[in-house]
Amino acid sequence: RRRERHFNSMAPQATVENDASNPEASMGSEWQKMLGSLKSGTDLSNLSVGARLLQPASTLEKSLASIAERGQYFSKLGCASVQDPVDRMLDVVRYCVSAIRYEKFDGRKPYNPVLGETMTCSFESNTSTAGRVHMIAEQVSHHPPITSAYMDHRNATFQATWKGKPTFMGNSIEIAFRGERFVTLKHFNEVYEIEIPKIQIRGILVGKKGFEWVGKLRVDCKETELTAKVNFRAAGFLGMFGDWYTVDGALKRVKKGALQEHFAAKRTVLVTK
Repeated sequence: RRRERHFNSMAPQATVENDASNPEASMGSEWQKMLGSLKSGTDLSNLSVGARLLQPASTLEKSLASIAERGQYFSKLGCASVQDPVDRMLDVVRYCVSAIRYEKFDGRKPYNPVLGETMTCSFESNTSTAGRVHMIAEQVSHHPPITSAYMDHRNATFQATWKGKPTFMGNSIEIAFRGERFVTLKHFNEVYEIEIPKIQIRGILVGKKGFEWVGKLRVDCKETELTAKVNFRAAGFLGMFGDWYTVDGALKRVKKGALQEHFAAKRTVLVTK
């Protein structure tokens, strides 16, 4: 079975009707019943949930939509006029960090895509001279669930294969992404290897609900001997204290197997609250 969706002609998604006076509380109660007996650290890869707890979109659709929404940053990568390798590295980091956005957990999860499900996307970038971006993603394995994606622009390509591993953490679900992600800048023959942080879905049972990136983003380029590390800092207890989506990082040069400071002081890549 193959499913294709073109974003240029995407119809409005259907909504799930709920007659309950407080649907979030009702769904939270269902999650509590389903997860209450599980131990912290339980792998949720094979967890089955009812249709009422599912969003009308697959994880493949959600992933492609997230990547496509950052197309304006992707189309800026690898321009021949950017001669400084530090600036090229920072452009790649900005593209990765641009995935940060606040999403409220409404008690529903995307459904698992079927084997062979595909999504295609083609769009013009935000400037008339940047050109068109083409992308395709496919579910290449169902057990375990593995997704592959490829995006092409005249200056750069993005290719990735990943597997998401959801783990129950007591009051949150932590999703670790295992696999490979590469951005290639065509004009400079540079390959950037990307390691992304985890996603934490907080407030499953109590506290403030939301999606949050936690951990480290790392971008390495052997051709320029540059590496960037970005720290995604988690919000405080139950998500009610501190700031969400606080990010800071440093850019360093790799030399003879050791990390050495490229600048006199660490360079902040991005801080957002």
